Amino acid sequence: MYSKDEVSQYTSMLMSRT
Repeated sequence: MYSKDEVSQYTSMLMSRT
């Protein structure tokens, strides 16, 4: 499982790529 912080960072990265 991922920590909330990691998920937020990952989501931020995906949003940045779009």
